[in-house]
Amino acid sequence: MSSTGFGNGLYDDSLRQSGAVGMTDLRDDGKADGGDATAGDGIYSAKWLAAYANATDAPLRAIRFEAQVQDDQKRFHASVVEIGLLAIVDGQPTNPPVTIDGKPPAPPTVATTPGGTTTGTGGTTPPATAIDLTGYWKTENGAMHFVRQIGDKVYWSMDDTPRVRNIFMGTIVGDVITGTWIDLPGGEIDSNTGTLKLKIESNDKLTKISESLAYTGSVWTRVGKPTGGAGGTGTGTAGAGGTGGAGAGGTGTGAKDLPWNTPAGQACFEKWIVEASAKLNAYDGGPQFNAQKPWGIHPKYGILTNKTVTAAFAPDAFPRYDNNKYWWMWDHYVKQGDGTWERGAWNAAGVPDLRDFVTKCAMK
Repeated sequence: MSSTGFGNGLYDDSLRQSGAVGMTDLRDDGKADGGDATAGDGIYSAKWLAAYANATDAPLRAIRFEAQVQDDQKRFHASVVEIGLLAIVDGQPTNPPVTIDGKPPAPPTVATTPGGTTTGTGGTTPPATAIDLTGYWKTENGAMHFVRQIGDKVYWSMDDTPRVRNIFMGTIVGDVITGTWIDLPGGEIDSNTGTLKLKIESNDKLTKISESLAYTGSVWTRVGKPTGGAGGTGTGTAGAGGTGGAGAGGTGTGAKDLPWNTPAGQACFEKWIVEASAKLNAYDGGPQFNAQKPWGIHPKYGILTNKTVTAAFAPDAFPRYDNNKYWWMWDHYVKQGDGTWERGAWNAAGVPDLRDFVTKCAMK
């Protein structure tokens, strides 16, 4: 069960929980800190669906709830219910509750002109025929993706064993790929599925726009044909990269040697936390930003904390990261494709790139 925020019928990136874009898992585990009162009663709950401080007042939002089950043949079945429209308010609503009068906005319109140019809400974008993505790709963490494009359809097979393997199928509209991935047997993680939206920066680079479930990797870069099996040559992460990776094509670095799993690497994460927190608290970001000081990173879960958010429960996707805060941070504190932080204050404060900082620190 999960809930997701939408505005004007589109995925709303300003509604988040603990770094999971626009998506909050609903649980029936009886853990009060997560918002559920009684375990096993068939009622799935969550404590909040939060909005960042820079979320705009308009448009009014709708909340979409999805329930998904898997049958004995591994097929997924889902039901979706949407409620709204709802306003974003500062703090907890006071009595009487906020009321909204209005009608749901009309869905965005899209028209296709001769030659394949798509126009409408998203503006003018290049036709899919100008895009050629077939080839070999890697994410910034070294996961190998074998991509095939047929017309406006994109397919890939990803190999990051021993941790995970998956397949993806998506559709190109303009310069955006929207599709679904599903994990395959053979990895430590083998039962998840989710959606991805990717921006086609060029025929050699893709960047992640949004995700329904945390997906390892934010930037895809075209690479040459790998040699020696799925791992190829060079330095890489567990299973995809290195001289074969652990369990895929020969010898290589195993998952136990990745920085979030080693004492030396974890010590580097802690050094980054100290430096990032110091820079945020020294930065004069204006009345609203300064009023939230002190900024910090939660010692158990790795999420961002401040004056009003001092106690926290585990992020929704935490079990997928073996409840390892360092691994979770590695995947969620990632700069955008243009090399900047999504949080503008982090750029102005000079918060260092987490992955670059930890990698260089661990090599010393």
